Amino acid sequence: MKPLSKLEMQCEEHFKKTHTRNTDGRYEVRLPFKDEDAPNLGNSRQLALKRLHQMENKFKRRPEFHEEYSKFMRQYESLGHMEVVPETEKMNRAYYLPHHAVIRASNLTTKLRVVFDGSAKPVDGNSLNDELLIGPPLQQDIRDLVTRWRQHKYCLVADIQHMYRQILISKQDTDYQRILWRESSEDPIREYRLLTITYVSSCAPYLAIRTLHKLAEDERGEFPEAELLKTDLYMDDLMTGSSTEEDTQRLQRRLTELFKRGGFLLHKWSSNSETVYL
Repeated sequence: MKPLSKLEMQCEEHFKKTHTRNTDGRYEVRLPFKDEDAPNLGNSRQLALKRLHQMENKFKRRPEFHEEYSKFMRQYESLGHMEVVPETEKMNRAYYLPHHAVIRASNLTTKLRVVFDGSAKPVDGNSLNDELLIGPPLQQDIRDLVTRWRQHKYCLVADIQHMYRQILISKQDTDYQRILWRESSEDPIREYRLLTITYVSSCAPYLAIRTLHKLAEDERGEFPEAELLKTDLYMDDLMTGSSTEEDTQRLQRRLTELFKRGGFLLHKWSSNSETVYL
């Protein structure tokens, strides 16, 4: 294994010292700033406001797009993944994330996803991503993973639903994930803050995979299968299996319970055996 760089070691130590787990089993992490005391973040609110007005101009021309965008944001809030910033906390030091839509017509479920831009750089400082540690690479080599998966007689695949959004960001850091939003241009602009890992932050892949590895470490006493979280996952895709249908069915049940312990839901199950996943 390649030795960790100084910054990678800093990120790893930061995770070990600052992550926690709540009574529901969900993990809470801190944003790994390069300089924890004074990240050099500029005045990002004006940039976020300009981007919001640009989006609203698109909404006027495309009402269906506006409705889908608003639907996504309503769901984001209803799931508890963002909240309105209380008036008493609006003066907290903050970073504002501009946002836009990514549309994937091929998706069977959500065709529109709102993406928050952690790389937006204010004129008087750095972007959020500029100030964050990336962390060491923890991703499995996809070639090795697929090769191992194809050796199983009975294969299983599944997806972790909203993987990033099941990992909480500490209250100390959520103001660095603020956004501006309103459903109608006639409404006042409201300030929200994102409460979970944000997909486009530079540290998100590390924090997500590292949290799953921590879940494996915390639960391996009861779940010997926990080591599969380090070997049979490619980001939010699980690819595993076993030699008999009975063992594969049991593996599916055990992994479902294991992921649930950390607040993660496995869905979109599939297998080369209908007996296994039905």
